[in-house]
Amino acid sequence: MDFQQQWHLPTTGIVTPETWHLLRRSLIQPAIELHEGECSPAVIELQHLLQLHDFTYVIVNGYFGAMTKAAVMHFQSQHRLQANGIVTAETWTALRHLPLP
Repeated sequence: MDFQQQWHLPTTGIVTPETWHLLRRSLIQPAIELHEGECSPAVIELQHLLQLHDFTYVIVNGYFGAMTKAAVMHFQSQHRLQANGIVTAETWTALRHLPLP
């Protein structure tokens, strides 16, 4: 149910086709590059990952705005990545695989 809430799906606890699709996508989604101003399910995943890494001020809404960019830059800086606010394959890898705080 938490997964459904996080992805703005009807919270039923039942794995519907839409829930299954997003579950699979969140596990195998390629590391697409994201930039400020974009709006997509990939941005929702990014925002969830940022929250898991203690950037709790990031709002999960699917829009890559100034607050999301600031969190990305801070995360990148903390992990010695190029801190430009662009979510590259390296940033995705760090977000998905580094231990959570």
